[in-house]
Amino acid sequence: MPLAAKSSPSNQAGTGVKLLTAEDVTIQPLIQYYSNFERHVKSNSLHKMWFTGDIEPWSNFENEVSNACSKIPWAKHPDIIAYGPPDAGFSEFHIGFRDHYACGEELSIITRWAQHALHPVSAVSKVLGFNLVFGDWKATSKKRIDFVPAVEVDSTIRDLARPKETETSINKGTGREYVLNESEDVINVRTRRSLVPDYALMVAADGAPRAVGEAKTPWNHDFPQVWREVMDIGGPEPKFLARQTLGQIGNYMIELELKYGFLTNYIHTFFLKRGVNKDGEELFYCSRPIPYDDSPMTGSKISVRQSLLFLADSARGENAWYAKKISKTNIVKRKKGESMKKVRDKLAAVTQGKKRKAAEELGRDVTAKATLEGRSSRHRVHFMDDPEVRNKKPRRLAPKRRGNLAPKIISG
Repeated sequence: MPLAAKSSPSNQAGTGVKLLTAEDVTIQPLIQYYSNFERHVKSNSLHKMWFTGDIEPWSNFENEVSNACSKIPWAKHPDIIAYGPPDAGFSEFHIGFRDHYACGEELSIITRWAQHALHPVSAVSKVLGFNLVFGDWKATSKKRIDFVPAVEVDSTIRDLARPKETETSINKGTGREYVLNESEDVINVRTRRSLVPDYALMVAADGAPRAVGEAKTPWNHDFPQVWREVMDIGGPEPKFLARQTLGQIGNYMIELELKYGFLTNYIHTFFLKRGVNKDGEELFYCSRPIPYDDSPMTGSKISVRQSLLFLADSARGENAWYAKKISKTNIVKRKKGESMKKVRDKLAAVTQGKKRKAAEELGRDVTAKATLEGRSSRHRVHFMDDPEVRNKKPRRLAPKRRGNLAPKIISG
């Protein structure tokens, strides 16, 4: 049975506790986080990096999610894995109906979204035998990976973890060079700037990462505005907000060579997929921002949980999760002391440079085609393609003087 056709979970006598199967849990909307909406951090947490590749709407995302979920044999998984509040006769403070933990910073949003979105989908994934779970980055097998793309320091985690004393002070009294203890947790000495993802989808058995996610606060990050920039295909570049919003999560996905990712501010969630454009360069497909309370139960096509389950299903299988890193120039970073104007100019130059390169390749194709059609055609193409020539007026030649003119005699 398609998920959209299911109206409500199992219910005992209408006012009793709802018994939720894996399918029921998947189609449930998220409950809203709790916040005072005044007492919270005021700054945004966007990193100073911008994605320079193409960004296109993942236009078929909702159909893909709905179709994938409708093909799951839910009838083979009838076990009750959760309980929901009844339709009536319960307190307004029911913990299954609303949240009571006050959120005032990003860390709170990270934990509440993990509780209401990732935790249930991990349970469903186990029921379905996906062998994938969501968790934090330290729970993955690559928590010690030697990439610190946002910090212009040494090239490895070990160099970042090394104490900042001089070589003399390190070796003083030890008689040997400082060596990082293998038992030390390298992640503990990394700062927030070292870009450890907030979330990871991993293989349950060995912790191998299959996708990554990031969370932002809803009061400082306007995802609908980002989406308007994404939808403005062919509009003015450099789409500064969209490129910065996707810069951090994009950097994770590129450096870790992961195909799938997601970015949430709890109220809305973007789902992302890496691809390659027609010029062989990095491309990001971005879903519309899925609202937290979307659900087939309330008339929407999909829910956030269904989207996460689809992501997990898509990342299953050998190399289904993998996307090769194509270039080292897909992320522009703001250097220390660099003005935002310079960053904007640099980003515009990079994005326009890529478009110019594509245009030049097209121009070469046109020229080659014209060459085959003959010399005169080729000349016409060169003339029309050159704006310098196109904008210049033809030079007027002086009229020839007529009649017999005596030669000028120079007397000495």
